[in-house]
Amino acid sequence: MVSKGLSLSPNPSGDRVHIVTTQKAGPHHLCVYAPDGLEILSISFTGLVAHADISGFPAGIYFVRVTSDRNVETGRFIKN
Repeated sequence: MVSKGLSLSPNPSGDRVHIVTTQKAGPHHLCVYAPDGLEILSISFTGLVAHADISGFPAGIYFVRVTSDRNVETGRFIKN
C-alpha cells in the first residue's frame, strides 16, 4: 500500500529535515532521492520520527520514501 501521509518539516528546509511517519512504530527505511532520481541518503529508524542532515545537499526539490514491512509513504521537501 502506498500513502502520502508523511509529515516533513520544516519545508522548505535548511540543514535538517524532520520526517514523521503515520505508520506504526517499528523498523522503517527512509530514502531521499535527488530530482534526477538518484538515491542520495538512506536511513533506518525504529520510531515514528527520523531526522535527516541535509546540510550538504544543493538547493532543490527532494523526494522521500519511507518503507516498512507493509507500507510505503512518499513525500517531498525543498532544500534552500
